[in-house]
Amino acid sequence: MTKRPVGLTRVITSAVASLALLTTGLVGAASASTNGWVFTGSLSAPIRDSDGRVAIKGRVTVPACADQQRGCWLAVHRAESGANSGWQEIQTNGTRLVFRTAGVYDISGWAILTEGSWDVGVVAGVDAQGRAQGAVIASGLTPLVKVPGVRATRLVTQASAVSVVQGESLTISASEEVTWTDGVTTFRAVEGYKELAWRPTGAGLWDRAGEGMDEFAVSPSAPGDYRMVVDGRAGEPVFVNVFRPTSAHRLTDPSVSATAAIANSVVTMSAAMETQYDDKVWRASPVGTRYELQFLAEGAQAWARMLTSTVREPGVVEFRFNMLTTGRYRIAAGGATGLSVLIEEIVPVAVPAIEPLALPTSVAPGEPIDVNVGVDVEYSDGEVRDVPDGTDFIVDFAPTQIRSAAGEFGERAKPRWRQFAKGKTKNGQISIQIRPKVSGLWRIRVGKAVTSGVLVRVQRR
Repeated sequence: MTKRPVGLTRVITSAVASLALLTTGLVGAASASTNGWVFTGSLSAPIRDSDGRVAIKGRVTVPACADQQRGCWLAVHRAESGANSGWQEIQTNGTRLVFRTAGVYDISGWAILTEGSWDVGVVAGVDAQGRAQGAVIASGLTPLVKVPGVRATRLVTQASAVSVVQGESLTISASEEVTWTDGVTTFRAVEGYKELAWRPTGAGLWDRAGEGMDEFAVSPSAPGDYRMVVDGRAGEPVFVNVFRPTSAHRLTDPSVSATAAIANSVVTMSAAMETQYDDKVWRASPVGTRYELQFLAEGAQAWARMLTSTVREPGVVEFRFNMLTTGRYRIAAGGATGLSVLIEEIVPVAVPAIEPLALPTSVAPGEPIDVNVGVDVEYSDGEVRDVPDGTDFIVDFAPTQIRSAAGEFGERAKPRWRQFAKGKTKNGQISIQIRPKVSGLWRIRVGKAVTSGVLVRVQRR
């Protein structure tokens, strides 16, 4: 072992230094001198899986060199038996650092540390035969540096996740697994043409799932093995488990846009739905999950299916439907049913009110008259609205004259009404055309509501 000079200052702790040896190469710094040589600067430990390069940077004071022809050199040394064992010359741009004249020099160079344990320091000098030998001027700049060697390598397949929920994505890539002599395992990139193969659980044959990329994004539908193939060499496969939805569902309390509505008006009913996956975890029901709207009419014994749909947004179920009549409505999926909601039909509860009938007092025989009359009614919620579309109406006519047995015309004492025409309302309106041929009274009936008779005289020439 080379003796450590007095006055050397160690500036990093052993814990930090240990990290340096494996990863980032943290820097130690020291100032020491011997035999007129002085070195102030730093050396960095090599990074694992690199070329073993250690960087040297600092300032060196060089005394007069005894051998001007050969010069004096700098090197990094390793503490082993033998005067020259383990020394690595410091180089800059591939050229050894040699000093033939005294002076103070700024240096920046490197040396390559091979596999082994190194006591990193700087030595300087030359022996009588010009061989690498000299006095240590700065040792112990870092604790003992162990440079591990590669014990074994193998091509492996790596996945960003080992299990996913069906519908989620993960990435698959290739890597070289390196096992080092100190027992540490690392991974490094692999060059070459890459292919991705896949097989479901229980299958023997592999299917090609992609090619020509360094990393593949996949969304597996079932558990299975993936493996990367690089330049025809297959890597160790990786198993990816996929959690899939079962037929078990559960629904939250539903919400409805209205609990009372007029028949055929649009009502919205929605709820949140979860599905149990095969890992026993409940999650928002995935897109494509089927569900249905069921209806139980007032007085009925069995639920009837009204509509079916599928989940378009995870966990959200919704129906927009035309309300039929008073009854209970609910959402169901598989064996799960949500709470039912009673929706009552809003219906007319009073005698309709017909606007007064306005007709011309006299017309020519057969002259058309357009009749347009509004009709509304009070509903069960207390609101007055147009009567429902399709409500029946009747137009009645009663002639005002009667011909006697002698052929003479006279006025009737009491109207004798007969049905002239009928129709159905639309948008709360009665619309019809009449063509009077004889003078008489006209009226309109809607249910029990009847307008007053209006006289229209037919003028004859």
